[in-house]
Amino acid sequence: MAENVFLKECNVKKTNQYDALDVLKDFKLGTPLYLFREPEDNKETVFLYYKENKNDENDKNENENDKDKKNNENNENENDKDKDKKNDENRYRKIGIISEEDEDPIDKFLKASQKVTNIEEQDTDELLFECKVSSIDADADEDKRIKVAIFIKKSNEETKLETQIQGTQ
Repeated sequence: MAENVFLKECNVKKTNQYDALDVLKDFKLGTPLYLFREPEDNKETVFLYYKENKNDENDKNENENDKDKKNNENNENENDKDKDKKNDENRYRKIGIISEEDEDPIDKFLKASQKVTNIEEQDTDELLFECKVSSIDADADEDKRIKVAIFIKKSNEETKLETQIQGTQ
């Protein structure tokens, strides 16, 4: 089965202005990131988001008193419990932007595929692009610290068709 198609590699800009430094320790080559258009300074900008899983090992160090307090609060209202659980398990962290030059070939496609204005509401499986960390240098300048590779995702129909073709061979 063919892979997604490589489009380009680019640096993540403005990493000091967002949450990149807070989550950099979690990054490794291939860590998935998400491209998402949002307004910034009266124009649309393509941001990169990292989906932080709050159930990672870092949270296993939480002490018992905090767990008891959380359990008591969650039992107060079942609807809030489900919402809080979702937010606690997966949190999107804005880590930076891609430059206007790098966003130019993908911006119109992002605009067309993005159905909501908040990354938390977006079904990331429906995004047209896949983005992965391709280089990390914690000691580099702000705009050269993280590099990402951007791929054009194969459609589900394409993948299904390839699977059917391979099954008949």
